[in-house]
Amino acid sequence: MNFLKNIPPSVILVLVIQAIYFIDFQSKLNGSVAENAKDIARNEAKIETLSRSVQNQEVSLARIDENITHIREIMERMSGE
Repeated sequence: MNFLKNIPPSVILVLVIQAIYFIDFQSKLNGSVAENAKDIARNEAKIETLSRSVQNQEVSLARIDENITHIREIMERMSGE
């Protein structure tokens, strides 16, 4: 404890203040990380919903395309008769 007598009180005060600000910064950072994790989970759910919607639209588009092809074949046969 003899070495503490050689350190000016202002240096100790500065170190304590820096420690307080560091702890505050860490707590805010942890809060931001938690909030970002929630946002990521919400975005993943939205992406999953959109992916299912796109897949359903692809199926519907394939059915429409197949129906158009079938109608075209019927029209060609009718015009050829």
